[in-house]
Amino acid sequence: MDRSIGAVAFEIGYESESAFSSAFRRVVGCSPRQFRDEQRDGPVATRR
Repeated sequence: MDRSIGAVAFEIGYESESAFSSAFRRVVGCSPRQFRDEQRDGPVATRR
């Protein structure tokens, strides 16, 4: 999947990429971009 972070944010109801990124980081422990890049390279380590 090659959608931009902004496109995903708007699709799920966020009004800005920044708001989505902040919420994502708070819940997941890394930025959406880091998460996407790590998924391409292999499993993401637990961040908690």
